[in-house]
Formats: sequence, structure tokens, C-alpha cells
Amino acid sequence: MTVTRLRRKPRHFHSFTGLTPVEFDRLLLELEPVYHEHLQKQHTRPDRQRAFGGGRRGALPLAERLLMGLVSLRLYVSQSLLSYLFDLDESNISRELNQRLLPALLLVLPVPLREAPLRAVQKGDDGKRRKQIRTVEEWFQTHPELKEVLVDATEQEVPKPKARGPRKQRFSGKQHQHTVKTQVVTTTKQILHVFGGLPGCLADVQLLRGACPRA
Repeated sequence: MTVTRLRRKPRHFHSFTGLTPVEFDRLLLELEPVYHEHLQKQHTRPDRQRAFGGGRRGALPLAERLLMGLVSLRLYVSQSLLSYLFDLDESNISRELNQRLLPALLLVLPVPLREAPLRAVQKGDDGKRRKQIRTVEEWFQTHPELKEVLVDATEQEVPKPKARGPRKQRFSGKQHQHTVKTQVVTTTKQILHVFGGLPGCLADVQLLRGACPRA
């Protein structure tokens, strides 16, 4: 997948990224200086051992990296699929999204990942520290602007594990097959949190109580 090829199909472009080609170009112009400034800070950090300018060059231009990031945010696809679409190793996909692109992109584009809704910020003598929200009451105290929160779990079928232990953990009595389970927390307008890769044997209520013990 490339920006040039996707431009030929504007409807698909908007469907995959949430932007028109014109909006994409405008975002790319805003992102470029922020992205390079973020890289500069990474390359000049005190604990960096390699000289500035060292290391391998990125295989994708910034436009393709932005496209990859928008597809990930818009469609919530796996890194395996991104690896196939953009012809990159999964480890490269992970480093690009988590260490370089998303930290810069969140400064110019407001998306749900900008904040961590399931974490409350507490101030102490040593500055800020983060504490996980444990109860429904803490949730609404931290985010009074949210009137309701929707929590649900979904399952995806996986190949039957060979080992007995994993085979037992992955078996879902509800689906009568081996699965992994994902819990999604949303409002009516945006996804707040996704917790996936869980054994299919877990009941939805167990996941809910694990996230909010008093629920």
C-alpha cells in the first residue's frame, strides 16, 4: 500500500484513513517539522551510544509512515496486517508506531490515544505519577464529562493449541471452539481502551471485575 496508489481511489483513501487526500497533505505538512524535532530529541538524548546520523535509514518516506499510522488508528488492524501491507517487519512496525510516529502525530492530530482514560493522574511531592483506575466511582470522578461507558468483550477463533494447558485455557465454552478474547471500553463516540489477547475460557464478567473490582 502506498499513498500514490491509494490517491487513485479517493473513496478508499477516506475509508482507510478518515481523511481526504487534501486533508492528508495538510496533515503531512504539519507533522513533518514535529516528527523531525521528535527524532532530533531521540538522537541527542544523553544515554544514546551511537553517534548522531548512525544506524539504518528508514525504508518508508514520512508520507507512507503517516498513512500506516492513520490506517492503524482508523481500522485498529493488527501489526501483522500492517507488516504485509507496507512490506516491513513487525518489529519495525512496532518501533515506528510506538517510539516515533504516534508520539509526534498526537501533538498535531487529536485522537482517542491522546490520553490514557483508564489511568488517573495524581500529584505528589515528587511530581506526577499515574495510578490505575480501579472502580467505576473513580472512573466518573476522573472523567466527569463522560455520562456513560460501554464495556463489551468479543472473541476471535484461533488454531487449536497442541499443548494441553494452552488448549484448555483457549477453549471457550460459549463459542465451543478455541478463541482469544478482547475487552473493549467505549463511549458512544470513541474507543477508550482495548485489552486483548486474553484466554477464551475467561467469562466476560471476570474481565469486567478484573478491570473494576467493584463492578
